[in-house]
Amino acid sequence: MKRIFNPAFQVAIVWIGTMIGAGFASGKEILQFFGPPSEKGGTAIVFATFLLILICRRILTIGYNNGAETLDDYLLATGGKFAKYIKYFMLAFMFCGMAVMFAGSGALFAQTFALPPVIGILCMGAICFFVFLFDAKGIIALNSILVPIMLAGLLYISISSAMFESHETFFAFLTEGRKFPFLSAFCYVSYNTITLSAVLIPLCRNIDKRQIRTASIAGGCIIGLLILILWTAMGMRYEHLWNSEIPMMHLAAINGKICKNLYAVILFLSICTTAVSNGFGILADRPAKSLRTHTLHCALLCLLALPFALFGFSILVENLYTFFGICGFLLCLTLLPRKKKRAAK
Repeated sequence: MKRIFNPAFQVAIVWIGTMIGAGFASGKEILQFFGPPSEKGGTAIVFATFLLILICRRILTIGYNNGAETLDDYLLATGGKFAKYIKYFMLAFMFCGMAVMFAGSGALFAQTFALPPVIGILCMGAICFFVFLFDAKGIIALNSILVPIMLAGLLYISISSAMFESHETFFAFLTEGRKFPFLSAFCYVSYNTITLSAVLIPLCRNIDKRQIRTASIAGGCIIGLLILILWTAMGMRYEHLWNSEIPMMHLAAINGKICKNLYAVILFLSICTTAVSNGFGILADRPAKSLRTHTLHCALLCLLALPFALFGFSILVENLYTFFGICGFLLCLTLLPRKKKRAAK
């Protein structure tokens, strides 16, 4: 068991679990940033994968070299006097991310069970509240179990869709793609960078440089490959999926009731992992001194996210993710090496 749950595995699996949220697993996020099927879109995915690996390795290296054990330690090493403002920005993003997951649960309940979205939103809020009451170590256990299940399910649905679809269908709908595919890919990576440090820094306390490299490459390649597979599968049915609230659900439904039900489970699990990760990131910033205070904080966090989730899943993904992706450009600049500081050290 110790060999399986080594630090490199923990970092990679939690990173993957954090990224594969409602936006990712639904396919909406992938179509939003990488667009319709095109050669440019495929190249942009490879570019995004390379950037994700570099940024993850850079974050872990900074944390390792500076002995950072908390997000505050990391931000002081990267942001300096702007650390406080950067943290507020990150907390705002994690809160919005949590609200998006709540909205994703509402959209899932509406499309799968024909129930009002508010029921799915309340259900996810209750689950998050329950999980928040327990120790943060539960995140690692949760992701270690759910992430392999999610990966297997998403790959099965995507590959089965691609195998039984005519290749001519895909190429018939090839377009020029986005005008600035690499800018869109960088925007996708930058908004994911916002939560990376909050999630990864607490996990790098017992990791060495070799494990940092292994975790970065493994996690980045798995995420990149999954993006490419889902993007290709959706591209084969792009004319039916481009305006869908949950494109991957639509794709699964085309392949039969079994695939649709399987995907509903996968999407719900992915929503849980990301919602919990974002929530814990916020709660960890102000740890409660008593169980009663901690319970109150958990309840307030879930209640505050509910009104924002009512705006709707598609609206939140299309607007919030793009906005934070643009703002994330500035955050990526803090990861650039500082030669003067190294020389002084």
